[in-house]
Amino acid sequence: MAVLRKRGLVTVNYDQVYVPPFGMVDRLRVRLTTARPAGLMSRWSLIALARLYEA
Repeated sequence: MAVLRKRGLVTVNYDQVYVPPFGMVDRLRVRLTTARPAGLMSRWSLIALARLYEA
């Protein structure tokens, strides 16, 4: 995740949300950006990342 974030391919947001049985819990939200991968990230890796995002 850190590598994708460094390359500008994802944005990460941290916050808290109330879940009734547990109270306030930490939440991590990850979103793909529209940046094109540069360097060593292959097309296959980007497609796999997109599939993970859709799940």
